[in-house]
Amino acid sequence: MSAFTVSQTTSQTTIGAAESDGGDDLEILAAQFRALRRLHSSVEHLLHSPLNSIGLNLELLSVEIGDLAKRAERDGEDPERFEAVAAVQKALRAGYARLVGSTETIYEVILPGAQRVEEIDLARLARRAAGLGETESVLMRAAWSTAIPPVPITMRTRRDLLVPALLTVVASILDHAGADAKITFSLTSSPDAAEIEAVVEPGRPAEVPGSAEESRSGLALLARRLGGSCREGADETSFRIHLSLPRLFGAAAC
Repeated sequence: MSAFTVSQTTSQTTIGAAESDGGDDLEILAAQFRALRRLHSSVEHLLHSPLNSIGLNLELLSVEIGDLAKRAERDGEDPERFEAVAAVQKALRAGYARLVGSTETIYEVILPGAQRVEEIDLARLARRAAGLGETESVLMRAAWSTAIPPVPITMRTRRDLLVPALLTVVASILDHAGADAKITFSLTSSPDAAEIEAVVEPGRPAEVPGSAEESRSGLALLARRLGGSCREGADETSFRIHLSLPRLFGAAAC
């Protein structure tokens, strides 16, 4: 089979089956996402308010520990006691940083955005999505490699369509990976378009029946709604997904 073989018939058939046989499920899912979108700002407040409080108190604790350590040194007390406290504080700050990063991933990548065209840093979102894929690959004992430019790649597009497209690419490539597989997730761009490619070596059929077809049809639909295109394909040694998106919503991707 040649690389990037695409079956539009499969995509259309799968979408049609979902509309006829799983219409109720799709309505329920749509209702859930509408509710999340409506409560988006409330969820952000619930997530960020306690984190901001924790961060502020950690800073105050750091100042207090520093003052106590200086006072102890001046009074000739044993400094090891404060070194142990400082080590605990360092561990707390590291855990806090990881928690903040996880919360930002939830907010930016998992919660649905508003249905509007806005300026988005694709590189930032792609890194978030790739981070989720890398975490999952560790659990699968597969090797994940990310190649995303360290600079912003801005687009005028819809977050509510872009985010699920990125997550679908990540989920699809993981579906075709097994233990000891090597996965590469990359992002490149030109003035007019952005190209996202995910490759797994060796590739294999998806374990869950129908999951590959569902992902293919969903990604094709999202790509079209974003004005872009997607290609999937396999050869003897690999499976790959290529997503091409215009940097201006409504323009055709090259």
